[in-house]
Amino acid sequence: MNDIQIRNLKKSFGDDLLYEKVNLDFESKGFYAIIGDSGSGKSTLLELISGIYRDYSGDIRVLGREMRSMDESEAAFFRLKNIGYIRQSYDLLEQGNALDNVILPLASSGEGRSYKAKRKAKDLLISLGLKDKCKSRVSSLSGGEKQRVALARALINDPKIILADEPSGALDEENAELIYSTLAKISKNRLVIVVSHDMNLTHKYAEKILILSQKQFRSEDNSPLVQEGNLLQTNFSDRSDKKKSCFSTWFNHSLSVLKSKKLRTLLSISVLSFSLISFGLSLYISRDLKNELKNAFTSLTGEGNLVMEKETSSDNYFDVVSAAKKENIEVLQGKFPSEVEDYGITYLANFENYFSDCNQGYLELRGRRSVIPSFSIRTVNDYLWLDKYLEKDIYPEVPSVLEEEQIVLGIPFSTMANICLELRIERTYESLGNYLSYRYLELIVELEN
Repeated sequence: MNDIQIRNLKKSFGDDLLYEKVNLDFESKGFYAIIGDSGSGKSTLLELISGIYRDYSGDIRVLGREMRSMDESEAAFFRLKNIGYIRQSYDLLEQGNALDNVILPLASSGEGRSYKAKRKAKDLLISLGLKDKCKSRVSSLSGGEKQRVALARALINDPKIILADEPSGALDEENAELIYSTLAKISKNRLVIVVSHDMNLTHKYAEKILILSQKQFRSEDNSPLVQEGNLLQTNFSDRSDKKKSCFSTWFNHSLSVLKSKKLRTLLSISVLSFSLISFGLSLYISRDLKNELKNAFTSLTGEGNLVMEKETSSDNYFDVVSAAKKENIEVLQGKFPSEVEDYGITYLANFENYFSDCNQGYLELRGRRSVIPSFSIRTVNDYLWLDKYLEKDIYPEVPSVLEEEQIVLGIPFSTMANICLELRIERTYESLGNYLSYRYLELIVELEN
Protein backbone atom coordinates (compact mmCIF):
# COMPACT_ATOMS: atom_id res chain seq x y z
CA MET A 1 0.00 0.00 0.00
CA ASN A 2 1.23 3.52 -0.81
CA ASP A 3 1.71 5.83 2.18
CA ILE A 4 1.63 8.94 0.01
CA GLN A 5 -0.57 9.48 -3.05
CA ILE A 6 -0.42 12.68 -5.11
CA ARG A 7 -2.94 13.30 -7.89
CA ASN A 8 -3.18 16.21 -10.39
CA LEU A 9 -1.00 18.42 -8.17
CA LYS A 10 -0.50 22.02 -9.29
CA LYS A 11 1.49 24.54 -7.30
CA SER A 12 2.59 28.07 -8.10
CA PHE A 13 3.91 31.16 -6.34
CA GLY A 14 2.26 34.15 -7.97
CA ASP A 15 2.93 33.85 -11.70
CA ASP A 16 5.74 31.34 -11.17
CA LEU A 17 4.38 27.84 -11.88
CA LEU A 18 6.44 25.12 -10.16
CA TYR A 19 4.61 22.07 -11.48
CA GLU A 20 1.22 20.95 -12.74
CA LYS A 21 -0.68 17.69 -13.20
CA VAL A 22 1.83 15.82 -11.04
CA ASN A 23 0.93 12.24 -10.07
CA LEU A 24 3.23 10.43 -7.64
CA ASP A 25 3.06 7.39 -5.34
CA PHE A 26 5.39 6.65 -2.42
CA GLU A 27 5.34 3.16 -0.88
CA SER A 28 5.25 2.48 2.86
CA LYS A 29 9.02 1.97 3.02
CA GLY A 30 12.09 2.67 0.92
CA PHE A 31 14.60 5.43 0.19
CA TYR A 32 13.38 8.04 -2.32
CA ALA A 33 15.61 10.89 -3.48
CA ILE A 34 14.39 14.02 -5.27
CA ILE A 35 16.89 15.90 -7.44
CA GLY A 36 16.60 18.89 -9.73
CA ASP A 37 17.74 22.44 -10.36
CA SER A 38 17.78 25.02 -7.59
CA GLY A 39 14.42 26.77 -7.25
CA SER A 40 12.60 24.10 -9.21
CA GLY A 41 10.30 23.19 -6.26
CA LYS A 42 11.96 20.17 -4.62
CA SER A 43 11.75 21.52 -1.05
CA THR A 44 8.24 22.82 -1.73
CA LEU A 45 7.06 19.25 -2.38
CA LEU A 46 8.16 18.26 1.14
CA GLU A 47 6.28 21.25 2.59
CA LEU A 48 3.16 20.14 0.71
CA ILE A 49 3.46 16.52 1.86
CA SER A 50 3.92 17.61 5.51
CA GLY A 51 0.87 19.90 5.33
CA ILE A 52 2.81 23.11 6.01
CA TYR A 53 1.85 24.52 2.60
CA ARG A 54 -1.90 24.18 2.01
CA ASP A 55 -2.33 26.43 -1.00
CA TYR A 56 -2.41 24.09 -4.00
CA SER A 57 -4.80 22.38 -6.35
CA GLY A 58 -5.12 18.65 -6.70
CA ASP A 59 -5.08 15.94 -4.06
CA ILE A 60 -2.37 14.92 -1.54
CA ARG A 61 -3.12 11.95 0.69
CA VAL A 62 -0.69 10.97 3.45
CA LEU A 63 -1.44 7.72 5.28
CA GLY A 64 -4.97 7.92 3.88
CA ARG A 65 -5.62 11.49 5.09
CA GLU A 66 -6.15 14.47 2.79
CA MET A 67 -3.90 17.18 4.20
CA ARG A 68 -6.13 20.13 3.34
CA SER A 69 -9.14 18.55 5.06
CA MET A 70 -7.49 19.09 8.47
CA ASP A 71 -7.39 22.39 10.34
CA GLU A 72 -4.05 23.83 11.51
CA SER A 73 -4.13 22.18 14.94
CA GLU A 74 -5.14 18.77 13.59
CA ALA A 75 -2.51 18.93 10.84
CA ALA A 76 0.20 19.83 13.37
CA PHE A 77 -0.71 16.86 15.59
CA PHE A 78 -0.85 14.53 12.58
CA ARG A 79 2.60 15.74 11.52
CA LEU A 80 3.99 15.26 15.03
CA LYS A 81 2.77 11.66 15.20
CA ASN A 82 3.57 10.48 11.70
CA ILE A 83 6.23 12.64 10.05
CA GLY A 84 9.82 13.29 11.06
CA TYR A 85 10.97 16.42 9.24
CA ILE A 86 14.65 17.43 8.93
CA ARG A 87 14.88 20.94 7.48
CA GLN A 88 17.92 22.71 6.07
CA SER A 89 18.07 25.19 8.95
CA TYR A 90 17.84 22.38 11.58
CA ASP A 91 15.15 24.33 13.56
CA LEU A 92 16.82 23.47 16.87
CA LEU A 93 16.52 25.40 20.15
CA GLU A 94 19.97 26.96 20.24
CA GLN A 95 20.02 27.59 24.01
CA GLY A 96 18.95 24.04 24.92
CA ASN A 97 21.25 21.04 25.00
CA ALA A 98 21.22 18.21 22.46
CA LEU A 99 19.28 15.80 24.70
CA ASP A 100 16.51 18.31 25.44
CA ASN A 101 16.12 19.05 21.72
CA VAL A 102 15.71 15.38 20.89
CA ILE A 103 13.16 14.87 23.68
CA LEU A 104 11.14 17.94 22.65
CA PRO A 105 8.56 16.12 20.42
CA LEU A 106 7.79 13.77 23.33
CA ALA A 107 6.98 16.77 25.54
CA SER A 108 3.89 17.35 23.42
CA SER A 109 2.68 13.84 24.28
CA GLY A 110 3.29 14.34 27.99
CA GLU A 111 6.21 11.89 28.18
CA GLY A 112 9.12 14.29 27.90
CA ARG A 113 10.60 14.00 31.41
CA SER A 114 10.33 10.25 32.01
CA TYR A 115 13.35 7.98 32.29
CA LYS A 116 12.31 6.02 29.18
CA ALA A 117 12.21 9.20 27.10
CA LYS A 118 15.69 10.25 28.22
CA ARG A 119 17.03 6.75 27.67
CA LYS A 120 15.66 6.55 24.15
CA ALA A 121 16.89 10.04 23.22
CA LYS A 122 20.35 9.24 24.55
CA ASP A 123 20.47 5.94 22.63
CA LEU A 124 19.59 7.76 19.42
CA LEU A 125 22.35 10.31 19.97
CA ILE A 126 24.84 7.54 20.76
CA SER A 127 23.88 5.66 17.57
CA LEU A 128 24.63 8.86 15.63
CA GLY A 129 28.04 9.33 17.22
CA LEU A 130 27.04 12.04 19.71
CA LYS A 131 27.62 10.21 22.99
CA ASP A 132 29.74 13.03 24.44
CA LYS A 133 27.44 15.82 23.18
CA CYS A 134 24.20 14.96 25.01
CA LYS A 135 24.57 17.81 27.52
CA SER A 136 26.25 20.25 25.13
CA ARG A 137 24.36 23.40 24.20
CA VAL A 138 23.23 23.33 20.57
CA SER A 139 24.81 26.73 19.86
CA SER A 140 28.22 25.19 20.58
CA LEU A 141 27.80 22.27 18.14
CA SER A 142 29.17 22.09 14.61
CA GLY A 143 26.92 21.95 11.55
CA GLY A 144 27.32 18.19 11.23
CA GLU A 145 26.51 17.65 14.90
CA LYS A 146 23.41 19.84 14.63
CA GLN A 147 22.24 17.85 11.62
CA ARG A 148 22.58 14.60 13.56
CA VAL A 149 20.68 16.08 16.53
CA ALA A 150 17.92 17.08 14.10
CA LEU A 151 17.86 13.55 12.72
CA ALA A 152 17.61 12.05 16.23
CA ARG A 153 14.74 14.42 17.02
CA ALA A 154 12.95 13.38 13.83
CA LEU A 155 13.21 9.71 14.90
CA ILE A 156 12.21 10.03 18.57
CA ASN A 157 8.47 9.62 17.89
CA ASP A 158 8.98 6.58 15.61
CA PRO A 159 7.31 8.33 12.65
CA LYS A 160 6.17 6.33 9.64
CA ILE A 161 7.62 8.91 7.22
CA ILE A 162 10.96 10.75 7.28
CA LEU A 163 11.39 13.90 5.18
CA ALA A 164 14.89 15.34 4.84
CA ASP A 165 15.65 18.59 3.00
CA GLU A 166 19.30 18.75 1.91
CA PRO A 167 20.53 16.78 4.95
CA SER A 168 24.16 16.94 3.75
CA GLY A 169 24.12 20.47 2.35
CA ALA A 170 26.49 21.99 4.93
CA LEU A 171 28.36 18.85 5.99
CA ASP A 172 31.79 17.47 5.25
CA GLU A 173 32.15 14.18 3.42
CA GLU A 174 32.38 12.04 6.55
CA ASN A 175 29.31 13.50 8.23
CA ALA A 176 27.31 13.43 5.00
CA GLU A 177 28.14 9.74 4.58
CA LEU A 178 27.00 9.04 8.15
CA ILE A 179 23.65 10.83 7.63
CA TYR A 180 22.89 9.05 4.36
CA SER A 181 23.90 5.61 5.64
CA THR A 182 21.66 6.13 8.68
CA LEU A 183 18.71 7.18 6.50
CA ALA A 184 19.31 4.12 4.33
CA LYS A 185 19.07 1.84 7.38
CA ILE A 186 15.90 3.59 8.51
CA SER A 187 14.32 3.14 5.09
CA LYS A 188 14.28 -0.67 5.54
CA ASN A 189 11.08 -0.38 7.58
CA ARG A 190 9.70 3.09 6.84
CA LEU A 191 9.44 5.67 4.08
CA VAL A 192 12.34 8.11 3.66
CA ILE A 193 12.19 11.00 1.17
CA VAL A 194 15.31 13.11 0.70
CA VAL A 195 15.83 16.28 -1.33
CA SER A 196 19.45 16.33 -2.42
CA HIS A 197 22.10 17.95 -4.62
CA ASP A 198 24.69 15.30 -3.81
CA MET A 199 24.53 12.97 -6.82
CA ASN A 200 27.19 10.58 -5.48
CA LEU A 201 25.39 9.87 -2.18
CA THR A 202 22.01 9.81 -3.92
CA HIS A 203 23.06 7.07 -6.35
CA LYS A 204 24.90 5.24 -3.57
CA TYR A 205 21.96 4.97 -1.17
CA ALA A 206 18.62 5.85 -2.81
CA GLU A 207 16.39 3.10 -4.17
CA LYS A 208 14.28 5.40 -6.33
CA ILE A 209 15.25 8.76 -7.78
CA LEU A 210 12.70 11.40 -8.78
CA ILE A 211 14.08 13.99 -11.22
CA LEU A 212 12.19 17.31 -11.28
CA SER A 213 12.50 18.93 -14.69
CA GLN A 214 10.20 21.21 -16.71
CA LYS A 215 7.49 21.18 -14.01
CA GLN A 216 7.25 17.35 -14.03
CA PHE A 217 8.77 14.47 -12.04
CA ARG A 218 10.49 11.60 -13.83
CA SER A 219 11.10 8.40 -11.85
CA GLU A 220 14.21 6.23 -12.09
CA ASP A 221 14.99 3.00 -10.27
CA ASN A 222 18.40 2.75 -8.66
CA SER A 223 20.48 -0.10 -7.21
CA PRO A 224 21.93 1.30 -3.99
CA LEU A 225 24.71 -0.08 -1.89
CA VAL A 226 23.02 -2.47 0.58
CA GLN A 227 23.55 -1.44 4.20
CA GLU A 228 23.38 -3.94 7.02
CA GLY A 229 22.31 -3.29 10.59
CA ASN A 230 19.33 -1.73 12.23
CA LEU A 231 18.89 1.56 13.96
CA LEU A 232 17.16 1.65 17.30
CA GLN A 233 13.43 1.05 16.80
CA THR A 234 11.47 1.44 20.02
CA ASN A 235 7.79 2.22 20.09
CA PHE A 236 7.80 4.70 22.91
CA SER A 237 4.12 5.17 23.67
CA ASP A 238 0.62 4.88 22.32
CA ARG A 239 0.16 7.94 20.12
CA SER A 240 -3.52 7.52 19.31
CA ASP A 241 -4.69 10.12 21.85
CA LYS A 242 -3.66 13.71 22.33
CA LYS A 243 -1.95 14.45 25.64
CA LYS A 244 -1.04 17.63 27.36
CA SER A 245 2.48 18.97 26.98
CA CYS A 246 4.90 18.35 29.83
CA PHE A 247 5.15 21.64 31.71
CA SER A 248 8.59 20.96 33.13
CA THR A 249 10.10 20.55 29.65
CA TRP A 250 8.89 23.96 28.51
CA PHE A 251 9.83 25.48 31.88
CA ASN A 252 13.39 24.16 31.69
CA HIS A 253 13.77 25.43 28.14
CA SER A 254 12.47 28.86 29.14
CA LEU A 255 14.88 28.92 32.08
CA SER A 256 17.85 28.15 29.83
CA VAL A 257 16.83 30.95 27.43
CA LEU A 258 16.55 33.41 30.33
CA LYS A 259 19.99 32.43 31.61
CA SER A 260 21.57 32.90 28.20
CA LYS A 261 20.07 36.40 27.83
CA LYS A 262 20.78 37.69 31.33
CA LEU A 263 21.03 41.40 30.54
CA ARG A 264 17.91 41.47 28.37
CA THR A 265 16.01 39.38 30.92
CA LEU A 266 17.04 41.66 33.80
CA LEU A 267 16.00 44.74 31.83
CA SER A 268 12.63 43.21 30.88
CA ILE A 269 11.91 42.11 34.45
CA SER A 270 12.86 45.56 35.78
CA VAL A 271 10.57 47.36 33.34
CA LEU A 272 7.72 44.93 34.01
CA SER A 273 8.16 45.22 37.79
CA PHE A 274 8.24 49.01 37.64
CA SER A 275 5.08 49.03 35.50
CA LEU A 276 3.21 46.70 37.87
CA ILE A 277 4.29 48.67 40.95
CA SER A 278 3.28 51.95 39.33
CA PHE A 279 -0.09 50.53 38.33
CA GLY A 280 -0.69 49.21 41.84
CA LEU A 281 0.28 52.51 43.43
CA SER A 282 -1.98 54.46 41.08
CA LEU A 283 -4.92 52.25 42.01
CA TYR A 284 -4.16 52.59 45.71
CA ILE A 285 -3.74 56.38 45.55
CA SER A 286 -6.89 56.78 43.45
CA ARG A 287 -8.96 54.76 45.92
CA ASP A 288 -7.44 56.53 48.91
CA LEU A 289 -7.96 59.98 47.36
CA LYS A 290 -11.62 59.27 46.65
CA ASN A 291 -12.17 58.15 50.23
CA GLU A 292 -10.43 61.25 51.59
CA LEU A 293 -12.51 63.55 49.39
CA LYS A 294 -15.72 61.84 50.42
CA ASN A 295 -14.83 62.16 54.09
CA ALA A 296 -13.83 65.81 53.62
CA PHE A 297 -17.12 66.74 52.00
CA THR A 298 -19.09 64.91 54.66
CA SER A 299 -17.19 66.59 57.53
CA LEU A 300 -17.75 70.03 56.04
CA THR A 301 -21.47 69.71 55.37
CA GLY A 302 -22.74 67.14 57.86
CA GLU A 303 -24.77 63.99 57.27
CA GLY A 304 -28.17 65.70 57.16
CA ASN A 305 -27.55 68.02 54.23
CA LEU A 306 -28.99 67.92 50.74
CA VAL A 307 -27.20 66.34 47.83
CA MET A 308 -25.79 68.93 45.45
CA GLU A 309 -24.26 67.48 42.30
CA LYS A 310 -24.43 67.72 38.54
CA GLU A 311 -27.54 66.68 36.64
CA THR A 312 -25.58 63.99 34.78
CA SER A 313 -24.44 61.03 36.87
CA SER A 314 -20.72 60.77 37.52
CA ASP A 315 -18.33 58.74 39.68
CA ASN A 316 -16.00 61.72 40.02
CA TYR A 317 -16.02 62.98 43.62
CA PHE A 318 -14.87 66.39 42.42
CA ASP A 319 -18.42 66.92 41.13
CA VAL A 320 -20.03 66.25 44.52
CA VAL A 321 -20.51 69.25 46.81
CA SER A 322 -21.99 67.50 49.84
CA ALA A 323 -23.55 64.24 50.94
CA ALA A 324 -26.95 63.46 52.44
CA LYS A 325 -29.16 60.52 53.23
CA LYS A 326 -31.66 59.62 50.56
CA GLU A 327 -34.54 59.44 53.09
CA ASN A 328 -33.95 63.06 54.20
CA ILE A 329 -34.09 64.28 50.62
CA GLU A 330 -37.32 62.42 49.97
CA VAL A 331 -38.93 63.95 53.11
CA LEU A 332 -37.94 67.48 52.07
CA GLN A 333 -39.09 66.87 48.52
CA GLY A 334 -42.48 65.79 49.86
CA LYS A 335 -42.86 68.86 52.10
CA PHE A 336 -41.52 71.47 49.66
CA PRO A 337 -42.00 70.11 46.13
CA SER A 338 -41.82 73.46 44.33
CA GLU A 339 -38.84 74.77 46.27
CA VAL A 340 -36.76 71.59 46.05
CA GLU A 341 -37.64 70.67 42.45
CA ASP A 342 -34.43 71.91 40.80
CA TYR A 343 -32.29 72.10 43.90
CA GLY A 344 -28.60 71.56 43.35
CA ILE A 345 -28.48 72.69 39.70
CA THR A 346 -25.46 74.98 39.49
CA TYR A 347 -26.43 77.43 36.77
CA LEU A 348 -28.51 80.53 36.20
CA ALA A 349 -27.90 80.76 32.46
CA ASN A 350 -25.34 79.13 30.26
CA PHE A 351 -23.66 82.37 29.22
CA GLU A 352 -20.49 80.55 28.27
CA ASN A 353 -22.09 79.40 25.04
CA TYR A 354 -22.46 83.06 24.01
CA PHE A 355 -19.53 84.85 25.65
CA SER A 356 -16.96 82.09 26.13
CA ASP A 357 -13.94 84.24 25.32
CA CYS A 358 -14.25 87.00 27.91
CA ASN A 359 -15.80 85.50 31.08
CA GLN A 360 -13.06 85.39 33.69
CA GLY A 361 -12.56 85.46 37.44
CA TYR A 362 -9.64 86.98 39.33
CA LEU A 363 -8.31 87.17 42.87
CA GLU A 364 -6.74 90.41 44.05
CA LEU A 365 -3.59 89.22 45.82
CA ARG A 366 -0.71 91.39 47.04
CA GLY A 367 -1.47 94.17 44.59
CA ARG A 368 -1.84 91.95 41.55
CA ARG A 369 -4.58 90.02 39.83
CA SER A 370 -4.41 86.23 39.81
CA VAL A 371 -6.60 84.31 37.36
CA ILE A 372 -8.87 81.58 38.71
CA PRO A 373 -8.54 78.81 36.10
CA SER A 374 -11.79 77.28 34.79
CA PHE A 375 -13.90 79.89 36.65
CA SER A 376 -17.15 80.68 34.82
CA ILE A 377 -20.59 82.18 35.33
CA ARG A 378 -21.93 78.70 36.00
CA THR A 379 -19.91 78.66 39.22
CA VAL A 380 -22.43 81.10 40.71
CA ASN A 381 -25.19 79.26 42.59
CA ASP A 382 -28.80 80.44 42.75
CA TYR A 383 -29.91 79.37 46.24
CA LEU A 384 -33.48 79.12 47.50
CA TRP A 385 -33.17 79.85 51.24
CA LEU A 386 -35.80 77.60 52.78
CA ASP A 387 -35.68 79.33 56.17
CA LYS A 388 -37.57 82.24 54.59
CA TYR A 389 -40.57 79.96 54.11
CA LEU A 390 -40.78 78.10 57.42
CA GLU A 391 -38.82 77.21 60.58
CA LYS A 392 -35.26 78.29 61.15
CA ASP A 393 -33.96 74.71 61.42
CA ILE A 394 -34.44 73.97 57.73
CA TYR A 395 -31.37 73.82 55.56
CA PRO A 396 -30.31 75.83 53.66
CA GLU A 397 -30.84 78.92 55.72
CA VAL A 398 -29.32 82.32 54.96
CA PRO A 399 -25.85 82.55 56.56
CA SER A 400 -25.73 85.35 59.12
CA VAL A 401 -22.69 86.89 57.42
CA LEU A 402 -24.40 87.03 54.02
CA GLU A 403 -25.73 90.49 53.14
CA GLU A 404 -28.45 91.30 50.64
CA GLU A 405 -27.48 91.02 46.97
CA GLN A 406 -24.47 88.87 47.86
CA ILE A 407 -23.99 85.55 46.11
CA VAL A 408 -22.55 82.15 47.01
CA LEU A 409 -19.82 80.54 44.92
CA GLY A 410 -19.70 76.77 44.70
CA ILE A 411 -16.14 75.99 43.63
CA PRO A 412 -15.01 72.52 42.53
CA PHE A 413 -11.92 70.88 43.97
CA SER A 414 -9.62 71.94 41.10
CA THR A 415 -10.58 75.62 41.49
CA MET A 416 -10.18 75.45 45.28
CA ALA A 417 -6.72 73.90 44.82
CA ASN A 418 -5.65 76.70 42.45
CA ILE A 419 -6.87 79.41 44.85
CA CYS A 420 -5.02 77.79 47.78
CA LEU A 421 -1.91 77.55 45.61
CA GLU A 422 -2.05 81.28 44.97
CA LEU A 423 -2.65 81.96 48.69
CA ARG A 424 0.24 79.61 49.59
CA ILE A 425 -1.84 77.59 52.02
CA GLU A 426 -2.75 73.91 52.30
CA ARG A 427 -4.95 72.84 49.39
CA THR A 428 -8.07 71.80 51.34
CA TYR A 429 -11.54 73.27 51.75
CA GLU A 430 -10.92 73.53 55.49
CA SER A 431 -7.77 75.62 55.16
CA LEU A 432 -9.45 77.91 52.61
CA GLY A 433 -12.43 78.33 54.98
CA ASN A 434 -10.14 79.19 57.88
CA TYR A 435 -8.30 81.73 55.72
CA LEU A 436 -11.55 83.47 54.70
CA SER A 437 -12.82 83.56 58.30
CA TYR A 438 -10.22 86.10 59.35
CA ARG A 439 -8.88 87.68 56.16
CA TYR A 440 -10.67 89.63 53.46
CA LEU A 441 -10.27 88.29 49.91
CA GLU A 442 -11.34 90.39 46.95
CA LEU A 443 -12.88 88.60 43.97
CA ILE A 444 -13.20 90.31 40.60
CA VAL A 445 -15.59 88.81 38.03
CA GLU A 446 -15.43 90.13 34.48
CA LEU A 447 -18.43 89.32 32.27
CA GLU A 448 -18.91 90.62 28.78
CA ASN A 449 -22.18 92.56 28.10
